[in-house]
Amino acid sequence: MSLYIKELDSHINPIIMAKIIFYFSVLIICTSCATTVPVKFENPIEEVITDLKGDKSDLFVRSIDWMIYTFRNSANIIEYSDKEEGVIIGKYIAKGAASVIKGTEVDNRVYFKVNITVKENKAKISVFPLGQWSYRKDRLDNYGYTKTNAIDDVNKLIKSYRNSVSKEPTDF
Repeated sequence: MSLYIKELDSHINPIIMAKIIFYFSVLIICTSCATTVPVKFENPIEEVITDLKGDKSDLFVRSIDWMIYTFRNSANIIEYSDKEEGVIIGKYIAKGAASVIKGTEVDNRVYFKVNITVKENKAKISVFPLGQWSYRKDRLDNYGYTKTNAIDDVNKLIKSYRNSVSKEPTDF
């Protein structure tokens, strides 16, 4: 038995073993010290849509309808609406999910506040993140939701609203 152990010891090159330990240590240090980049917005992204067909009441209903079809997740909600003032305020999840991992709740959702104001023949949509979030610069996580990603998603959301509210009202 001792002869077998002696043979094993002679086959392990100490230089190779030292290299393996060194590279493994560097890998652990690099991944554990990854830099996170905070994402922060200074101003909302907004658009005013003019020359719309329909009065304030019709635009309000079309805006609510758009929110219902766009905000499909139960966490996306209409927080406030006032038909007389023509104001709708909602909360929209742009990215992320809430989950439980090994008994710990993990919530990496990115929320946006969506304000819509309608008047006669025009509407304004304003989108602003609620709080800030971070992503890992090394992209080793599956999150990686950068400010550029967020701006692209907000612009898609605004385009969707513009297309929806710009449709001709239907009479039946």
